[in-house]
Amino acid sequence: MPGRIPEDVIDKIRDDTVIEDVIAHFVTLKRKGSSYWACCPFHGEKTPSFHVHPERQIFYCFGCQRGGNVFRFLMDKEGMSFPEAVHFCADRLGVDLDRFLENSGSDGPDPRESILKANQWALEWFHEQLQGPAGQQAREYVRGRGLAPESIDSFALGFAPAGSAGFLAAAREAGITEEGLLQGSLLRRKPGESPFAYFRSRLIFPIRGVAQKTHGFGARILGAGEPKYLNSPETPVFKKRQTLYGLPEARSSMVKERTAILVEGYLDAISLHQAGWTQTVATCGTAFTPEQARVLRRYVNEVVLVFDGDKAGRKAAYRSADVAILEGVEPRIVRLPEGQDPADLIAAGKEREVLAALHEAPGMVECMLREVHERGGERVHRERALSRLRELAGQMKDPVRGELLLDEVASVFRVSRQALADGFVAPRRRATSPEPPPAVGEAAAGTTEERRLLRLALFSEPARKRLLEGMKPEEFSTAQLREVVGRLSEASEGTGEISRVDQLGVEGTDLEPVLARLLTPEDGEPAADADFDPVAEIDALLSRFAGRVQREQRSREVAATNDAFYSGGDWKAEMELRRKDNRG
Repeated sequence: MPGRIPEDVIDKIRDDTVIEDVIAHFVTLKRKGSSYWACCPFHGEKTPSFHVHPERQIFYCFGCQRGGNVFRFLMDKEGMSFPEAVHFCADRLGVDLDRFLENSGSDGPDPRESILKANQWALEWFHEQLQGPAGQQAREYVRGRGLAPESIDSFALGFAPAGSAGFLAAAREAGITEEGLLQGSLLRRKPGESPFAYFRSRLIFPIRGVAQKTHGFGARILGAGEPKYLNSPETPVFKKRQTLYGLPEARSSMVKERTAILVEGYLDAISLHQAGWTQTVATCGTAFTPEQARVLRRYVNEVVLVFDGDKAGRKAAYRSADVAILEGVEPRIVRLPEGQDPADLIAAGKEREVLAALHEAPGMVECMLREVHERGGERVHRERALSRLRELAGQMKDPVRGELLLDEVASVFRVSRQALADGFVAPRRRATSPEPPPAVGEAAAGTTEERRLLRLALFSEPARKRLLEGMKPEEFSTAQLREVVGRLSEASEGTGEISRVDQLGVEGTDLEPVLARLLTPEDGEPAADADFDPVAEIDALLSRFAGRVQREQRSREVAATNDAFYSGGDWKAEMELRRKDNRG
């Protein structure tokens, strides 16, 4: 299947990513020596047990036993797939992964590929129609909306002519299967009738994912008719609730600015890009969703909501602000003149007004207070606003953020903080959040002694050699540690220090958090100084370990002989074993 990222590129992205910077986007880190600590983002706790080690590029929580590298953190915390985690880190580094994509050589077609192939062909065909004789009306429309040719090309706008014959004939000539067109909903078919083109007599807006693959289309009718806007139905590659229009074009600016601008219309997004606000994205025919907010959170801390200035637009802005703040993105709200959208204002030469509105956009709390004043400042309006904000604070996942929101509300509305706190419902985790996979239990990490042995073996090749000579994998107490020992034995000579999870090939497996635990120093563990001899430490640990194993074996023998004795066994044999045990 096309689209595999080469391993060396993945390695480079991981190595160049500063893990503490990524994790700090989701949790507050405090430096302690050469490491960072925080309250774990995966489970509730008051005493920090979440550890980030910058040098080894790993994280580990001593409380819930989650651990791994930066990709594992993003997969567990944000519910990302592995490729999405790689893309996220690449975006932060400003690396365009598209130029590195290669064929994986895997057998068997991916069912999504026929849809993506059909969509890509359709994008190119629609774009050609816009430039040709059939697209004259559409060209006049976009010119009237103030779009430059560069913007039309950058966003690959197109035109779907009337009728279906030309579309079907061109698809057949290009070798695009009818099945792929039907699966991607570019064609529709009624029972007993021939297939017909889904988009006809419409201006076409291709909707692309972060890898620049065309997932679906939006379309605006030209002239009379309903619906005014039409989007591709949901397909295996197009999920409206998870998709943001313009994301491939906006993501680099969003990462740089740490702010996104969210609008309702495709033309609004393109107009703002053309005017220089290239961090703009739009929803895809839906209200702003938690899934879209989580996509934004991968890139930004703040979103500026730009909706129509009428009553419906204000309601949509507040609903979107609720979604954003609950998903950890700080919202600001732009109030436009009623009946105007960003594309209208920019086309009318009012870019300065739009710029001022974007820069001066207040936060949600301040915006609600302004609206209360606009309504005359009556007590009933203040009460409704305060009730809504207190309820919102109670829904927030992070208790600290909920308390801080109440602090802001008390300050802005000039009410008693205590009065707000009365009846306040403590923040709770919402079911809409992606649940991280189960953590590997504490028992899987073995004993403190075993972990110390393996930590020394990881950091020193001579110590590793001594450990492998002195102990067999089956002598370790858990299957996970036995597998680590097995992988150590397979490490080639000259490997040297093993300080990252990818060096033993456990990245993305259940063994990753176990290895992260082994790479993380434990409280009370002696620090390695210039005089530290890891081989001597291994020898001492092996000696203690062997003694413990021997005592445990004797205990088992004594227990077995006692059972035999009390059931009529050999008294002398039992006593002899007791004497041996006492001497040991």
